[in-house]
Amino acid sequence: MLIAVDIDDVLVDFITSLINFHNDTYGTSLKKDDVNTYKFWEVFGGTREETIEEVYNYSKTNYFKNIQLIPDAVKGISILKQSHKLIVVTSRSKTKSTDTIIDDTIKWINNNFPNTFSRIYFAYNHFIQGEDKKTKEEICFDLNVDILIEDNLEHAKNCASKGIKVLLFDAPWNKSESLPKEITRVKSWDEIIYFIKHFK
Repeated sequence: MLIAVDIDDVLVDFITSLINFHNDTYGTSLKKDDVNTYKFWEVFGGTREETIEEVYNYSKTNYFKNIQLIPDAVKGISILKQSHKLIVVTSRSKTKSTDTIIDDTIKWINNNFPNTFSRIYFAYNHFIQGEDKKTKEEICFDLNVDILIEDNLEHAKNCASKGIKVLLFDAPWNKSESLPKEITRVKSWDEIIYFIKHFK
């Protein structure tokens, strides 16, 4: 099968790292459970533009450089690559012409998951203006992806609407009373491996 894997909060604990940066910078005491949306300005306060600037500043710090892996992500990916083709599909994106986040992301993937992913795709990020990129669902549909491992509910639903099976990594920001039948909520990499082994 062709399996697409998101990065933030699927492979790495992005939200915890970003919250630590925000708390240390602004003297707040936010917790991961407080983040109930990816519209971070609704959690942090301030405007969308200020939040985009904050995330850009965060990406230049050791908080971002030392971001921690999700438990068992390396083991899980190692198991999957034995039987499946893996790609990365992320909506990480440049916010400024001087931003190196794409280059940094490629280096990080190659360092932490060497010889694992056949390609890294950078999808459209609707928080960033003026980008000419395909959305996650367009990339996954065009490539005929069998399964997407994702934590963003909007991306998950959009891909599900294209008939793509999605494993939604459970998080405070993706709670929903109901999910399309194409989306299965998972709470760990062990659950992901179990599901894929029994997927038909």
